[in-house]
Amino acid sequence: MIRKHVELSDENVGWFTDKYGKDASYSWILNLLFDEFRMAHTHTPADYAKIGAQAIKGQLEDVVRE
Repeated sequence: MIRKHVELSDENVGWFTDKYGKDASYSWILNLLFDEFRMAHTHTPADYAKIGAQAIKGQLEDVVRE
């Protein structure tokens, strides 16, 4: 188990407390969100950099052809 300091907006904390009560676990919701976030992101930062570089290269090549 790792402990991290997390800052949350008053609006989000208020909403969470209203929906789930004052004793609801922030760890539970954050772990749930991280699980979903990880499943949605199949690429690494290096993959995104490569994708971005290829897109920029393609745009530059289009400009040079014009």
